[in-house]
Amino acid sequence: MNPSAMNLREAARRNWRVAFVVWFVAVTVATHWPQMAIDTGEHKAPDKLLHFACFGIMAFSLWSSG
Repeated sequence: MNPSAMNLREAARRNWRVAFVVWFVAVTVATHWPQMAIDTGEHKAPDKLLHFACFGIMAFSLWSSG
């Protein structure tokens, strides 16, 4: 593998690491914010679906970071 391809791969991994840290902080803050309500009127928020999406994105970014 040529050096430029290795540099691109390392840059991509660094970007995924940054994305993982940013997402981790955002999810941590959102889940620990006191009295945060995401229900909209008469419809309940799909709690399990939101957890699946948030932690799925977190797992994907961690996996992509190498």
